[in-house]
Amino acid sequence: MIKSLAMRLVYAMLLFVLVACGSGGAGGKEPTSSGLFGVVWSGAQFAGVGNSGMIRTSPDGVSWTFRNSSTVNSLLNVAWSGTQFTAVGNNGAVLTSPDGVTWTMRASGTSRDLYGVAWSGSQFAIVGGSGAIFTSSTGTQWTPQTSGTSENLYGLAWSGTQFVAVGYAGTILTSPDAVTWTAQTSGIADPLGGIVWSGTQFVAVGNAGAILTSPDGVTWTAQASGVENGLSGIAWSGTQFVAVGDTGTILTSPDAVTWTPCASGTTNSLFGVAWSGALSRFVAVGWSNVILTSPDGVTWTRRS
Repeated sequence: MIKSLAMRLVYAMLLFVLVACGSGGAGGKEPTSSGLFGVVWSGAQFAGVGNSGMIRTSPDGVSWTFRNSSTVNSLLNVAWSGTQFTAVGNNGAVLTSPDGVTWTMRASGTSRDLYGVAWSGSQFAIVGGSGAIFTSSTGTQWTPQTSGTSENLYGLAWSGTQFVAVGYAGTILTSPDAVTWTAQTSGIADPLGGIVWSGTQFVAVGNAGAILTSPDGVTWTAQASGVENGLSGIAWSGTQFVAVGDTGTILTSPDAVTWTPCASGTTNSLFGVAWSGALSRFVAVGWSNVILTSPDGVTWTRRS
């Protein structure tokens, strides 16, 4: 079985090669074969990022517009600070935008792939290949930090007092400031790719249906997902978690303990999911340019 983390990385690298050789699309133009790997809600619009520098924005999750990123690097994740989007991706790619329309490439100082990004209220933190971590208060100038691990780090979340990074071989790191990091015990060897903070607990998801919960980022409990498919993304609405992954897998849970599978209407792998409280709507994105919306995480409508 192809797992979602491996699938996302293989697709991203393959498509980078195709574009570099002149076979793919350019940023701002729809590629002939495409995938969206990350999505975020800003309070006014969704922004989705994907292969070959693809960026798409939408005020409602229904109608989407392609934006020019000026890069052929695949973009793997995106975060919103309250005033700025920051997108990260292959070969150390970092782009910022105040409005989702005009994007500026930034020097990250690395050629490592960058997989996860989060905003703490005072700074962005980025995680990536071989334990890479970078921080920036503005998103324009980046400082490398020491993670203490050589494992790839795929996901990152902020709780209000603490960052938690997750990655390959069940790696979990915590930090109050994104500078000093402490390794924690996950109890599993599966790669972890997505993580979210609900206000009371962290929930991390990964390969082979792995789901872990923690009230503090230190003590982790494995939960039964009921699936063997890899899980790549997770979001919290205030009342419900939604996890997405391989072959259109979607799971919902009110407490991150009891999980229910839902019909997505697609067999394409889903990589990212976000919630808009203003619209009362989830948006999930994935391979073949799939975009799905749902008011409750249960009933899904394909938009692209």
